[in-house]
Amino acid sequence: MRKVLLVDDEKIERNGIRMLLQRMPEEFEIREASNGVEALRMLREETADMVLTDIKMPQMDGIELIEKIREYGSQMPIAIFSGYGEFDYAQKAIRNGVSNYILKPVKPQEFEETIRKILRTIEQREQEREKQRESRQYLYRHYLKMYLETGKSTYAELLKSNPEKSEQFNRIQCMMLMETEDNFVESHEAELEEKLPQFLDRELGFLSLDMNQLLILFYQSASNNYMRIGEAVREWLKQEYGMESYIAVSRPVKHSDHLSKLYAELETQLENKFYQLDEHIFGYDGGTFSEDETPIQQKTDFQAILQENIRKKEIPQLWDNYYKLRQQIRAASMDSQMYIKFIFTELIRDIYEQMQAVGSEEMKADVEKVYQSGSLGSICEVIEGCIHKFEKNCLAE
Repeated sequence: MRKVLLVDDEKIERNGIRMLLQRMPEEFEIREASNGVEALRMLREETADMVLTDIKMPQMDGIELIEKIREYGSQMPIAIFSGYGEFDYAQKAIRNGVSNYILKPVKPQEFEETIRKILRTIEQREQEREKQRESRQYLYRHYLKMYLETGKSTYAELLKSNPEKSEQFNRIQCMMLMETEDNFVESHEAELEEKLPQFLDRELGFLSLDMNQLLILFYQSASNNYMRIGEAVREWLKQEYGMESYIAVSRPVKHSDHLSKLYAELETQLENKFYQLDEHIFGYDGGTFSEDETPIQQKTDFQAILQENIRKKEIPQLWDNYYKLRQQIRAASMDSQMYIKFIFTELIRDIYEQMQAVGSEEMKADVEKVYQSGSLGSICEVIEGCIHKFEKNCLAE
């Protein structure tokens, strides 16, 4: 609905224009003023999409009203009503950027054509402003992504060169890196940007990184409960979309210069999710990530020990050393996923060999499950199932 301010000192004239506007299929919110002084006061209280004004009025005429509107920096479309003998007034209006001139007495068809011309102007300006906004938003997100990935100060300077975006950039207090599956982020990006701020009731920023990764930016304090907020986001995604997710939560952002380093930490946390068992939220304050964590320098060869436990059918020791191997892998997070899968498939073969079932369809299915697994947790489910089978086999002998 477009807002129209109708300015004329004659009530009967205002009623006539109101009637013509109401006859049009478009909907208008119409306010009325009897002179320029009253019109300016009303515009200060609430702006309009267009002004329709008579030229000759007491206290402040239409020309002075137009000049005042332009002095305030407004470029809103204005149409003037004028008689045939008021050409000089019309020329002054034209010098103030008024191209919409309606002769009195007003002819309905000419009036509607003028209003539709103004409406097209408004729509074109809105489209242009939207394009400019989208362009600025695209550049901001591009520079932010490049800064996070490279840490180059050039991109930080570009982010700070726009006063509006600079203020936003400097207010980032925390980041969450969310990872999903099935191209979920790509297909639901607009929905997430609309619904997540409503769900959390706070201002958020978003940066889509690829089809399954979304960076969520927090601009206001959450009382340092970002880990719980991450869990709330994960539960919301499951309930709203049936989508499982992994979320890495950054340490508090003390200064925008630290963003690139903190982003690198988030990437590392998600990359290491493979090694975590049934964990979906990773963070600085009690999650799996710890800045002071040091890798284990010496490793025990649990693979050889487990092979010996299997050969001797030492079930309690087998379970105990399996848990130790699992913990070692989780703590170190250094071996490649393929190497870890190789270790566990060898363990499966050792178990099935002792059960005299090497090459069986059951063994092939378990090996395939390991190689298809995307996390240490799912691999461990397969291995623990194999150990249970081995345990039952030993008891049956």
